Amino acid sequence: IPNFVVAIKSITKKSWSKSPNLLGKEIKILK
Repeated sequence: IPNFVVAIKSITKKSWSKSPNLLGKEIKILK
């Protein structure tokens, strides 16, 4: 699922710098 991979990459760039927990929450929302 290419779109999912792209979403993960973009979220990682945005959220990881803020908080790893945020990244986990965003991934759960996508699933």
